[in-house]
Amino acid sequence: GGGLAQSEAPLSDGVTELLRLRAGVLSDGTAAVYAESRWGEDELITDVFTLRDGSLRNITMGGGGRSQTLRQAGAFAEDVNGDRALEIPDSENGVLFWYGLDADGGRVPAFATYHDYENGWYLILPEELASDLTVFRSNAVAGEAAVTFTADGGRTPLVAVYTLTGENREDRAREPGRFILDRDGSTVYAAELLGDGLTEDEITGSFHRIHPSWQFGAL
Repeated sequence: GGGLAQSEAPLSDGVTELLRLRAGVLSDGTAAVYAESRWGEDELITDVFTLRDGSLRNITMGGGGRSQTLRQAGAFAEDVNGDRALEIPDSENGVLFWYGLDADGGRVPAFATYHDYENGWYLILPEELASDLTVFRSNAVAGEAAVTFTADGGRTPLVAVYTLTGENREDRAREPGRFILDRDGSTVYAAELLGDGLTEDEITGSFHRIHPSWQFGAL
């Protein structure tokens, strides 16, 4: 008897399906378990449990009997920046703001990303860019999906990322001003700087393919 058997910490109220359990660590290195669940129809919620003085605690539990991590974002918690701690995303206009947690459940901002689930890539965004970003998507050209990042409420174009398919994709990736980010089978990813402030190296270093396990359903 004793021990964990007597120590129960609840999942959030409103959870409709437990999707994933993962062991990880918090931003300060504390061991934790991340329980990720479907909430309501199509939202995602993460309950985070730690062990303190032999008792299991849900450190993310907020008011109303549910975790403060409730979100629309179609992504699970992940270690996106390689520091071993799992970060949780919060969604805003297609931008994911990732944050870690301290032992009291307080948020520790990590960084922001833009995820293009449809074309299988994401971009880590500089902090100054993430807070004031408008993203435009276009499929006007056959075999070319363009995502344009702009600042100042859409008035200042910054960079465009292209997902190129079709037989002339290598040629289109080398059009003036464009540089190649990555290749995958029959797809070439390229980008073009549209304004000042960002460099080719920054964009190339910030561009990543999405790992298939990261996506939750088709939110």
